[in-house]
Amino acid sequence: MTKQDLAATTAALLDEISVDPMDWRAYTERLEMVIIAHERLGEKLPGALKVYADWLDEEQSEARYENMPV
Repeated sequence: MTKQDLAATTAALLDEISVDPMDWRAYTERLEMVIIAHERLGEKLPGALKVYADWLDEEQSEARYENMPV
Protein backbone atom coordinates (compact mmCIF):
# COMPACT_ATOMS: atom_id res chain seq x y z
CA MET A 1 0.00 0.00 0.00
CA THR A 2 1.39 3.39 -0.95
CA LYS A 3 1.16 6.45 1.24
CA GLN A 4 -1.44 7.90 -1.13
CA ASP A 5 -3.53 4.73 -0.93
CA LEU A 6 -3.27 4.79 2.84
CA ALA A 7 -4.33 8.43 3.01
CA ALA A 8 -7.33 7.72 0.78
CA THR A 9 -8.29 4.61 2.76
CA THR A 10 -7.99 6.51 6.04
CA ALA A 11 -10.10 9.40 4.77
CA ALA A 12 -12.79 7.03 3.47
CA LEU A 13 -12.90 5.13 6.77
CA LEU A 14 -13.12 8.30 8.84
CA ASP A 15 -15.90 9.56 6.55
CA GLU A 16 -17.84 6.33 7.09
CA ILE A 17 -17.41 6.55 10.86
CA SER A 18 -18.49 10.20 10.87
CA VAL A 19 -21.95 9.19 9.64
CA ASP A 20 -22.61 7.57 13.05
CA PRO A 21 -19.67 8.18 15.38
CA MET A 22 -21.44 6.50 18.30
CA ASP A 23 -21.11 3.21 16.39
CA TRP A 24 -17.35 3.49 15.87
CA ARG A 25 -16.80 0.03 17.37
CA ALA A 26 -18.40 -1.49 14.26
CA TYR A 27 -15.23 -0.40 12.46
CA THR A 28 -12.77 -1.86 14.97
CA GLU A 29 -11.17 -4.35 12.58
CA ARG A 30 -10.76 -1.80 9.80
CA LEU A 31 -9.42 0.79 12.25
CA GLU A 32 -6.83 -1.69 13.49
CA MET A 33 -5.74 -2.51 9.93
CA VAL A 34 -5.36 1.18 9.01
CA ILE A 35 -3.45 1.90 12.23
CA ILE A 36 -1.08 -1.01 11.54
CA ALA A 37 -0.58 0.18 7.96
CA HIS A 38 0.40 3.63 9.25
CA GLU A 39 2.93 2.03 11.60
CA ARG A 40 4.42 -0.14 8.85
CA LEU A 41 4.85 2.84 6.53
CA GLY A 42 6.26 4.96 9.36
CA GLU A 43 3.42 7.45 9.00
CA LYS A 44 2.11 9.55 11.85
CA LEU A 45 -1.55 8.93 12.70
CA PRO A 46 -3.93 11.74 11.73
CA GLY A 47 -5.62 13.39 14.73
CA ALA A 48 -9.00 11.67 14.43
CA LEU A 49 -7.39 8.28 13.85
CA LYS A 50 -5.14 8.84 16.88
CA VAL A 51 -8.26 9.29 19.02
CA TYR A 52 -9.68 5.97 17.83
CA ALA A 53 -6.30 4.29 18.34
CA ASP A 54 -6.23 5.55 21.93
CA TRP A 55 -9.77 4.29 22.52
CA LEU A 56 -8.87 0.87 21.09
CA ASP A 57 -5.79 0.68 23.34
CA GLU A 58 -7.90 1.65 26.34
CA GLU A 59 -10.50 -1.02 25.58
CA GLN A 60 -7.81 -3.67 25.12
CA SER A 61 -6.22 -2.69 28.44
CA GLU A 62 -9.58 -2.88 30.19
CA ALA A 63 -10.26 -6.30 28.64
CA ARG A 64 -6.88 -7.60 29.83
CA TYR A 65 -7.57 -6.27 33.33
CA GLU A 66 -11.06 -7.80 33.46
CA ASN A 67 -9.71 -11.17 32.32
CA MET A 68 -6.91 -11.33 34.87
CA PRO A 69 -7.01 -14.34 37.16
CA VAL A 70 -8.08 -13.54 40.69
